[in-house]
Amino acid sequence: MQPLVFSAPSPLFAVFQRCAWPGLLLCSVLNVGSHIAKFSWPDELQKWDHLQHLTYAVAVGTPAQRLAALNARADITIINRENIKWLVEDSGVPFEYDCIVIDEASSFKNHQAKRFKALLKVRPKAKRVIALTGTPAANGLMDLWAEFRLIDLGERLGRYITRYREAYFIISTTSLSVPGFLRTAVKNSVL
Repeated sequence: MQPLVFSAPSPLFAVFQRCAWPGLLLCSVLNVGSHIAKFSWPDELQKWDHLQHLTYAVAVGTPAQRLAALNARADITIINRENIKWLVEDSGVPFEYDCIVIDEASSFKNHQAKRFKALLKVRPKAKRVIALTGTPAANGLMDLWAEFRLIDLGERLGRYITRYREAYFIISTTSLSVPGFLRTAVKNSVL
């Protein structure tokens, strides 16, 4: 698996340029974004000629509206991150997405958040995960673990945050710090 983490001025264009991996046919994409994704992603679909054949559904609003969007079986389903837990645990719709696109992946930096736990449950069902972000470690390198756990299921930084902390951080009774040589090691192993 080759996870991608990149930032692009036009996320949708970049995603569907990148989805053409040899031997990988994607049939259904779940786009997890912010509350404005319901506006920006449909606008992007209209802009690009090579995307005109794709159908999309926006799964926001009331539970009935979200269910209608999920049942549309569109090529791309757009949902906000606040509804991930509902999608996975409460919607009753099977999770059948080949690809998950996480727009603003840094919003999944907390491994204890309900949205992180819900997405992690269904993550193995997706063939590909694409994380879009301009700030992968906005508050420090500790934030990277949860994002990469979703992307590669723990392949690079480990399956457990405790192991990540032990491997890359110096833990004292008063603080958690990262020596310079370890910062470089984490950066090189991730990028």
